[in-house]
Amino acid sequence: MIVYHGTTADCRAGIIEHGLYPGTYVAPNKALSQDYAYDRAITLGADACVVFELDVPDAMIAKVEAWWWTGDQLLLPLGCPPSCIVSIDDSDPRPYQAVDNEPRAPEAPVTPDVPQETEKH
Repeated sequence: MIVYHGTTADCRAGIIEHGLYPGTYVAPNKALSQDYAYDRAITLGADACVVFELDVPDAMIAKVEAWWWTGDQLLLPLGCPPSCIVSIDDSDPRPYQAVDNEPRAPEAPVTPDVPQETEKH
């Protein structure tokens, strides 16, 4: 089964060398991992984040109670070796974030000293 693990970029080298430790959470889709990795990076003040795509045997994955916002939450009770890594995405995740979270340009202010047209009744 293909699963994804998102984390801060400072964990990249350790995961490449050692794989994922027992009890590591993974997600069934890349978007959830990207959101988590970005949130984690901002929370910790990390420079960047990274998402690992992993090919893990189904028997190595346990479904666990999900937080309300995650949908399916998965766990690797035994972890997984570096050989499970299919790809590593360390691109900037901000383009994948929800549009509502992006800053918006301020609307043009209405200048009070300029007469506004009003409807005539």
